[in-house]
Amino acid sequence: MVYSKVEPLTPSQERTREEFINYLYNVVGRKGKTPIHLTESLERRVSVFTRKHVDASFTCAYDYQDPTLFEMILGKFKDNVEWMAYNKRNGGNQKSSLQHYINFLRYRDAHEPSTSLASADTYTEGSITYIHAVGYERNQEARNACIQHYGCRCAVCGFDFEEAYGNIGKGFIEVHHVIPIHERGGEYIVDPTKDLRPLCSNCHSMIHRRNPVYSIDELKQMMKKD
Repeated sequence: MVYSKVEPLTPSQERTREEFINYLYNVVGRKGKTPIHLTESLERRVSVFTRKHVDASFTCAYDYQDPTLFEMILGKFKDNVEWMAYNKRNGGNQKSSLQHYINFLRYRDAHEPSTSLASADTYTEGSITYIHAVGYERNQEARNACIQHYGCRCAVCGFDFEEAYGNIGKGFIEVHHVIPIHERGGEYIVDPTKDLRPLCSNCHSMIHRRNPVYSIDELKQMMKKD
């Protein structure tokens, strides 16, 4: 069976694809041609394979917005000999694209407010939703050197997790690339004090609300104005 079959995308599928690519660039930090490899694997190979082994009515991955659906698909593929062999031949792109798309759907649910309100007078809660943030540090030693130099206080707002939460917050901080990795154009030598800054989770999210990302000083000015 040909799993690399090219299938034209609808306008709605194209929009979701663009959101996924932006997520890979700006949140995950994938660069170069890798995001294209991941999207092509997802919309072609994964979709065709799902139709064959899981659900014959499955259309394109971009038509589905429930991460639990793809968790189920990934679980069914886990012990599938044909899937494992095919995934191995293609450098793991299929499994990687599927997992990244699951993370993308969760990230979007967690960071984008709803654009509409339910018309009913009552609202229900309690369904199980799995949300997690995934951070990819290109060099753990560079991250540690950044924290050793600047400490664990946010470079924008000054927030310190240990001061706020006690012992469980000790040593916790996110590390931000001043120039996003995908803009570097390739491998580079990281200067922990020049290229990295410690940020709290809120400021790190806000600094990535624009592409290109806001600078540390720009975000500081926004806080002063408010």
